[in-house]
Amino acid sequence: MLQDGYGSLHVKHEVRRAHRVAWMLFRSPIIPKGMYICHRCDMPICVNPAHLFLGTPTDNNRDT
Repeated sequence: MLQDGYGSLHVKHEVRRAHRVAWMLFRSPIIPKGMYICHRCDMPICVNPAHLFLGTPTDNNRDT
């Protein structure tokens, strides 16, 4: 887990945020540049694809 509360994985010698990997596995392998993977549940550690949505930085701030 990263210090900010997000889960992490090592993928191809890089540390990736677990919720972004979950999105790529269950929704779309490509996350458009500048887009966030946001949590409906507001739990940074969550990787449940049903709790994740693609959003802009503004969407992410509005969702809190």
